[in-house]
Parts: sequence; C-alpha cells; structure tokens
Amino acid sequence: MNNDSGIRSLFSTLIGSKKEQSTPAVNEQPVQCLRYGVDFFTECNEPFFFMRETFLECNSACASLFGAKTDYMQGRSLVEFSPPNQPDGTPSSMKAAAIINSALEGKKQSFFWRFTKLDGTLFDAEMTISLMKNSEGSVLFGSMRDITEKLRSDQQLSAAKERLSVTLKSISEGVITTDLYGQTELINPAALDIIGMELKHLVGRHITEVLVLKPDFAPLLVTDPAGEAMRIGRPFFSPYSALVTNSKNEHRPVRYGAAPMLDRNGRIVGAVVALRDVSETERMEKALLNTQRLESLGVLAGGIAHDFNNLLAGLFGYVEMGQRHLQAGRLDKADNCLTNALSVFDKARSLTQQLLTFSKGGEPVKKVFSIKTLLNTSIPFASSGGILRIESFISPNLPDIEADEGQIGQIIDNIIINAKQAMPNGGILKVSATNVKNGKPPSIKADSCILLEFEDNGPGIPKEILGKLFDPFFTTKPTGSGLGLSTVFSIVRKHGGLIEAGNGPSGGAVFKVWLPATSSAPLLNKTVESTGHSKFNGRALLMDDDPLIRETLSDALSNAGIDCIAVEDSDSAISAYVKALETDEKFCFVILDLSIPGGLGGKETLKKLLAIDRNINAVATSGYAEDPILAKPLLYGFKAALPKPSTNAEIASMASMFCTPSDRESR
Repeated sequence: MNNDSGIRSLFSTLIGSKKEQSTPAVNEQPVQCLRYGVDFFTECNEPFFFMRETFLECNSACASLFGAKTDYMQGRSLVEFSPPNQPDGTPSSMKAAAIINSALEGKKQSFFWRFTKLDGTLFDAEMTISLMKNSEGSVLFGSMRDITEKLRSDQQLSAAKERLSVTLKSISEGVITTDLYGQTELINPAALDIIGMELKHLVGRHITEVLVLKPDFAPLLVTDPAGEAMRIGRPFFSPYSALVTNSKNEHRPVRYGAAPMLDRNGRIVGAVVALRDVSETERMEKALLNTQRLESLGVLAGGIAHDFNNLLAGLFGYVEMGQRHLQAGRLDKADNCLTNALSVFDKARSLTQQLLTFSKGGEPVKKVFSIKTLLNTSIPFASSGGILRIESFISPNLPDIEADEGQIGQIIDNIIINAKQAMPNGGILKVSATNVKNGKPPSIKADSCILLEFEDNGPGIPKEILGKLFDPFFTTKPTGSGLGLSTVFSIVRKHGGLIEAGNGPSGGAVFKVWLPATSSAPLLNKTVESTGHSKFNGRALLMDDDPLIRETLSDALSNAGIDCIAVEDSDSAISAYVKALETDEKFCFVILDLSIPGGLGGKETLKKLLAIDRNINAVATSGYAEDPILAKPLLYGFKAALPKPSTNAEIASMASMFCTPSDRESR
C-alpha cells in the first residue's frame, strides 16, 4: 500500500501523547505504531482500516470479518463487499458515495452497513469513519463491529415481545410484569379491566400501588405477590381469594399468584403476577351450593315424609284417645294421652327445626350449645329413610361448643349422606364423639376440642382421589354436584376446626372432625325446674301478626300467672307500652315477633320502644330458626329469645328471667 509509513504515522497519533501528536514524522517506519512494545494497528482485536474511495490498509481483525487477508482488501471499495442494495432499499453504490463524500468533508459518519463475505454470506456491521490529516494529506480512518448476532437477537426478542403482547392481549387472565424493584412494566387488558385504570397511569409505579389487595376470606393475604415470588425464588399461588380495589373504590374478588422471571443465567430480573376474576365463579358456587342443599334434602325427603307421617299419626291418635277418655270421664287416662301427645310434639318440632337449619348457609351465627344433644337429634334425622345402620358412641361428659348449630348439623348430615350413597345396599356407620385435651391438632387454639369420628364399612376412598375429596365440584357420582364435602370443609374451617379423611383398618372410609370446645355457658340456661316455680306475678306485652300464636301464647302466659296484652302490629304495641307507663302498670317484658308482613318487625319496633324506655325487657321470637337475632339477642338489644313453637315449660323459663315468683301453688 502506498505511503504506508505516512498512514501508520497517522494511526500513531491516535495512541501517542500530545507532544507526539504535535510533531508527526512523515517518513518513519512502521515501528512508530509500537507503544509499550506492541504494534497496536496490527495486533488490535478491533477491526480498523484506512481508506479514501477504496481501502488503503486494514488490520487482520478487519480482514477476517470478510474471510480475506489484509492484502486482498487493499484497493477495493465498500461496494465490492456489499449486496446491490442496503436493508433500507438504497443502492449500495449510491449510499457509499454519499457517506464517503460527507466524511471527506470532515463530517464524522456513524452508520450501519450490510456486507457480503467472500463466501457469499451476509453480515451486518456498525461503522464509524472520521477524517484525519497530516503532511501527507487527508485519509479516512474507520472502525467496524460485526452486529449480525446482536441484530438477530434483537429481532428475535422483538418478535418474541410481539408474540407475548398478542398472547397477553388474548388471554382472559390478568397479567402484570415487574422489574427487579417491583416497578410495573407490562399490564395486559384483562388486568386493566380488573384494576379499572388506564395503562398510562400504571406503568412505572410499584406493584402495591397498582394492585391494591384486601382480604376477602384470606387469613394469609400476600399484599405484594411480585415481591413474595422474588423473595422465595419460586412460583406461588394464593390458596385464598382477595378483593382488588379499583379506581371507583369497587371491590372485585380475584385469585392470584406470581412467579419470578429469570434471565439466561438464572438470575432473577423481575416477576410476573397472574390475576383471575372469580366474581362469576363465586356466584356459580353460591348457586350450586343452594342446589346441593336441595339435592341433600331430596335424598332425605322420602325418609322425612315417612317419619313425619308416623309422628302425625301418633299425635292424632293420642288426641283422639284423650277425647274419648274425657267423654267417658276417665280423666287420668286422658291426661296420659295428652302427655304422650306433647312428647310426640317435641319430636315433630325437633324434626322441623332440623329441616330449617339444614337449608341455611353463609357465615356462622354462633351460640353456645350442647353438641351431644345435636348429635342425638341429627343422627336419626340424617339416617331417615335408608337401610344404613348407625352405631353411635357419644361420651357422656362432652363440653359445649360455640358454633352455628345449623351448620354443625349440616356437617353431620352431609357426612352421613355421603356414607349412605357410598353403601347403597346398606352397611354400618360408627359415629363417635369424644373430648380431646392432649394430642389435639396444633391449629386448634382452644384448651380442648371435640373429636367426631365417622367410620363406615363401605368400599373406602381410592388413594387417587383422597387429595381432591374436599375440592369444590369434584364428585365421583354421575348426578352429584361435588359440593357436599366441600361444604363440610368450609364450615369446619370457618369454625376454627380441622377435618381429615382416609381409610380405616377395615378398609372403609373414615372422617375425623375436630371442633374447638368452650367453657362458656349457654345464653339461656334457666329452666322452670331450676327456679322451683311455675307461677309468676307480672304483666307482658305480646306482638304477633298470627292470631293463633296470640291466642295460644297468651293462654300459656296466663296459665303461668302473667297478665298478657296481645297486639298484632308495631303501632299497637308502642301505643300499649306508652299507655302502661302512663298508668303505672308497666310490663315486666315484651315479646316481639321479628317478622310482621307489611309492617315493622320486632327489631325495628324495639328501636322505637328503646327511645321510650331504655330499660325495657324485650324478648325476640320467630319461626325462622336461622335468624341471627335468635342466636345472639343481646347484640340487637333484646334480653332473651323464644323460638316458635314453644312449650309451656320454655315459656315459663323465659318468664322467670323477668317476673317475681308467685306464692300461689300450681294448679
């Protein structure tokens, strides 16, 4: 190459000192490119070259990009190593001329260029060309860098991002991605719909500002799912739903999870959060839960009708026998018949209460009661109309529990129904109830608990479905909804208990239910027997829309020595109470029916009466066993509760709370 030493002296100015640059030599030998004993132009791994219209000289790193040797490059132009057109469609010859002319005018050129190697393959380069001058004249000094792989990676990344964007837009689950610091980077339309905000207000903000989670029924709520996934270094999915608060302060239930994002070296670079709106799912679950309760009632309907008809037959039989004895003057025998009729009445009322409470769902309305009594009434109820034989072993010293009596009864009913369906040709179900202090599950915080065990001699539970047994909608029955045992699981959990399922030594299914015990006393535990009196002094006010209830309840109170004023609506009750205060004939207590069709019920009436007399003794009564006021009357301003129907003993027990005993003997 001509003027070799002059060109190299130009290169030496790139690496020399300012003093060397100020006095360049013209005819120095290539040794001038030496610095620290190294020929930088020749040995440098960066591709360098000198050119004007053609290459004057290049180093080995530059020539190797083309698959050539350095002497082959000399005297050849950029166009000779280029395809006819560049990627933007411009002819290579035209574009090269423009770039070189601008560079020779002293304008530094930085650009991308597509080259052709000697073997015909293409590669892309990032190039820089600058004008240099010395006493020999002007020359262009340039460098280039092969960016083929980088462009290919960028294109692949861009294509992957495009595919990801299309995918995320098309899926129904909400997706939010964050960087290593929890700042949001990408939010798909489904997530925007859940959050209820525009994208421009969300990108770049911290995930906890974008996704505001509040507990639904979630004792272990994770408010920063992205941070949690990066902290533990693995994916996680919350077993509980949460409520997302949107820009309108509306709440939508979601299930959510997150996973860390890793680079090619396995380092965490961010997280992806997935959201699923479960509003519709929860609505379906509630609808199917109602269906399941109806299905369960359908299973029992035949047996219940059979048992109820037997009770009615006995009731009518005793009443008719009593009438005949009265007509014949046999008063003792008539009295025995009526006593027997009342015992049948108690059984019928228990059956009715079980039907009412069985159909109830929702959050538990807790009260203190005897689970021993509940077992004694629920077991015959659930086994009605079937050929399943139940052997019960109930400890005589079971403590009380504080729970929703209807829902605990539903646990017993559903497990027994499950056993009946597992053994359609009959079998034996052993039911036991014991008090457990030592060895209770750690999750139960009470000092002791009650263990209910149900063991049948049926085919047992296959191992492959044990883990799915309590899953909603999972069923092995063609006509089942799959909600019976999941309902049981939900009730037990809401009561702070634990349930397990497995197979016993004989191969049959075994269900174990632990429920916390309580030392609290029931709210109403006074009885007539404990007071020793059945007659009282006092006045009572009764509000009930049903004339039959007004007549029978007034008679029962009158029989207990209490003067009763019975009215049918709220206005009459308030008027009677005010009049009693004015005449100094105050009522000892008032009984208010909670449901008055077309008028104010007991709860609303009590509010008005409390405004008149803050010390009023009010008793709530209702035929709806699931009314929460009956379970916790004190929370609503009442002093006690009286279910419908009630026996004379229950009415007298209630009256003993507010009236003074009478010296008159019982008739």
